[in-house]
Amino acid sequence: MWRRPLFVQRRAYFFTSSANGTRIKDNGTSTSSFKCDCVRKLIVGLGNPGDKFTNTRHNVGYLVAKHFLQMYASQVTDTQLQLQHEARNHGNIARFRVTYQQNAADKEYVYPVDDLVNRSSKRAKERTLKEGVPHDEVKVALLLPTTYMNCSGTAVRAFMQSHQWRLKKNPLALNRQDELLVITDDVALPFGECRFKAKGGPGGQNGIRDIIKCVGTERFARLRIGVGAPHWFVGGNSGAPSGTAMDKFVLGRFNGDEQAAMTDLLRYTNELLRLYLHRGVALATTYGNSMDLQRYLKQYNASHTTPSSEVVLGMPSSPVPVQISQKDLPRVIAIVVFGFVAVSLLALRLNNFFAADGHNESFSFPKVKVFIGLYTIMLVFSRFYEHGTYVLYEMLWGCNVSLVLAIMALSLSNPFLVGVAMVTVSGDHLLWYIDTLSFVLTGKFITGAMKYLTYPENRSFSKTFFATHHWWFLPVCFYITTAHGGMHGSSFMGSCILTSFLAAYCRAFTPFEVRVPGSKSILYLNVNGGYAFWRDIDIPLLHLLDHHHPALYIPFLSIVGNLVANGFPHILILGISLGFQHNPLLEGITH
Repeated sequence: MWRRPLFVQRRAYFFTSSANGTRIKDNGTSTSSFKCDCVRKLIVGLGNPGDKFTNTRHNVGYLVAKHFLQMYASQVTDTQLQLQHEARNHGNIARFRVTYQQNAADKEYVYPVDDLVNRSSKRAKERTLKEGVPHDEVKVALLLPTTYMNCSGTAVRAFMQSHQWRLKKNPLALNRQDELLVITDDVALPFGECRFKAKGGPGGQNGIRDIIKCVGTERFARLRIGVGAPHWFVGGNSGAPSGTAMDKFVLGRFNGDEQAAMTDLLRYTNELLRLYLHRGVALATTYGNSMDLQRYLKQYNASHTTPSSEVVLGMPSSPVPVQISQKDLPRVIAIVVFGFVAVSLLALRLNNFFAADGHNESFSFPKVKVFIGLYTIMLVFSRFYEHGTYVLYEMLWGCNVSLVLAIMALSLSNPFLVGVAMVTVSGDHLLWYIDTLSFVLTGKFITGAMKYLTYPENRSFSKTFFATHHWWFLPVCFYITTAHGGMHGSSFMGSCILTSFLAAYCRAFTPFEVRVPGSKSILYLNVNGGYAFWRDIDIPLLHLLDHHHPALYIPFLSIVGNLVANGFPHILILGISLGFQHNPLLEGITH
């Protein structure tokens, strides 16, 4: 039954025509010259606020709404529209008026002048030219609730009350009453499918459920964006297999194939929203629910091509570790295995050169060797099972290579390699110690080295457990080297050479810079010879000498970078090691 929501404010509020929707006059008038008979439509993009939820599947409603505002509405209004936070409405809001673009000039206009209806047939276009569209001019409010997904209804209700919103009893009707469209993710649809729904229950979506509860009716339209894994829907299957951790799935980020298709998907959703605004939800449903992304691209020849200004001359756009998909598994395994074989051979050469007489049969710690070996093997399988192919690239990072060096050192009784491993990880691990202490004392990560563990897709026991080597590896190395003269004097030089090789090797198999589809972020190779997968972690020390120009490819930068990142920690650790070695109070422990 339709239940009209209670309104707590008696004054009417109308939209302004400003780009950012700055202020609404309290006297019931607005600063714009909107006609009273102009239909009002509220578009709500569902998601969770905060950086750690950015680009997750559950936030696709945010992503679609923001893209529509920035890449379509801003263009057709010739104004740089911006979202502004409004505390009383519990969300970020933009208000604008958009006119049907039938007569727009083609010059410098990215989106086709004709919408999907006009492009479907010549007869449909002629009819539009003759009769027009139901809603030629629309006053739009775009709302992104900041109340978290499960409390989205609070923001929608607050907006409707403050603007005296009166929803249609029949969402399919083409009258002048106010409308509401909610954009949400849907795991019941495969990625690339978008479906309109004029009314109905929540369908398992907690954000929709809360809106129904707060607004008092199910009679509002939804645009459901499919985020389900495509393999869930093959072979007669209609959804996720039983036992799927759905919370973890929707709070995870899009995989490589989905990121690559995201630009086309957002252009597709923009076209669907155009239909909804000017032709109503009924016709939008007819067109949107009869196709998917692939059919749209094929039927309308709408595949996105990157402008030449975005292409880095001479540098390939793929492969990119952060976008690697399962089909690249053989190549990834070959690169990682060959890399470790080369690292192992180089480490043995360095040992023969710097510490030819350093072989010590008494340097034997079988229990430590077994522990580090089992830990490393389980780390690889666990991360690959949970996160897929691209994580294997992380095995070429300095901290993971150091685990292998320690295993080699304990197997061959060569203390020199342990010293090299200690120097290679010293800077990174000290940052972890600082972050751990700061989190215990203040609840914040000062350096950000540990921040990635708080991301939704990393909130699992295995991910946290297999990051613990950042805490225990250095103390274990101290323990096994203290009784054997401490670190070798050439450990730092060996670490520099090893780091140089890793940087050059990774440079050979990865592009200079990475432009992530659907984002303006650029990833650069850092001094540890690996990509910064978590783009919002800011550790300036580790990126002080990032390769910002192709002329700086020379491995010498890795030596300098290692000096910057690990030079001071090396001196500190060397001092601690010497202290352990010569402190008479510790002789009973170390000898």
